[in-house]
Amino acid sequence: MSTRLPGSACSLLYHYTSGGVANLFRMPKGGIGTLSEALLRRLEDFGGKVEYKAQVKDLIVENGRTVGVELRNGEQVRAKAVMSSLDARTTFMDLAGEENLPNAFVRQVKEIDYRNGYMQIHLALDEAPEPTGHLEFTIENDVRWLLAYIRSAEHVSDCWDTYRRGEIPEDPLSYCYIPSLIDPSVAPEGKHTATLFSHYLPYDLPKDKRKDFTNIMADRVIDQINKVAPNFKGAITDQVVLTHDYFGKTFGITHGDFGHGLLHPGQMWEKRPVPGYADYRTPLGGLFMCGAGCHPGPGVTSLPGWNGAHAVLEELGIESGA
Repeated sequence: MSTRLPGSACSLLYHYTSGGVANLFRMPKGGIGTLSEALLRRLEDFGGKVEYKAQVKDLIVENGRTVGVELRNGEQVRAKAVMSSLDARTTFMDLAGEENLPNAFVRQVKEIDYRNGYMQIHLALDEAPEPTGHLEFTIENDVRWLLAYIRSAEHVSDCWDTYRRGEIPEDPLSYCYIPSLIDPSVAPEGKHTATLFSHYLPYDLPKDKRKDFTNIMADRVIDQINKVAPNFKGAITDQVVLTHDYFGKTFGITHGDFGHGLLHPGQMWEKRPVPGYADYRTPLGGLFMCGAGCHPGPGVTSLPGWNGAHAVLEELGIESGA
């Protein structure tokens, strides 16, 4: 959303509170994937099992209750409870089927706003960026691991205004994170990795324009960091550009929206994913939600999963150990 739209402050509030006390964010050594590996080990310690590349084709619904899933290879897996960490539209429209859901609920799900255009650029660098001018102090104090080009609230609003017209911002926002400056294990010795993020790549570009628009915006986003660190662009040895289209196709996310629904008053708190279903339960017995589309929302907080799991335990009459 634009910083000038009513309700946009809710997104600011969410980001300030999701880090916990004093808004502290932490990164596991070795990258965020090590957290996934740790969770997997814990699951296996309790006798759990993960099936890789087992794509779900449909939910198995019998007499108004979800009793399992059917995989794309035709295999059926039945269970007392099924949890979905996918977004609401993918879960209910694509997997459960409208015919198994109340009409009012279907209408609510179809009205969820997933219009979230963005890009990520992952880079391999020969050397660390060397900010100059008023940012030169970041080298001495070693805080250059996180750089951002966002001049003002008006700058954000202007970029959004360009975006809603289906155009690429001339002066795009640019966040740059360099994890190897904090954790050298994520890059070869003497080398570095960087991730750039920018909002407002139009989310519904025609197919014949996507590649050109993506490349143009990626260059502009990189140029923003190069303005304050002139060696940045020349240090790039490899890069990959990922957009919301990529994440949508790879992970089955509606419109590639990593938030599983925009953060604004109409899609937060008791209205997430839709009004009347913020308790992780669904109109289908045996089906529970546990992903970013649930309260409190996206980000690596574990809260939607934690809350959803406890809803399942309560439903099944199992006492929680925590």
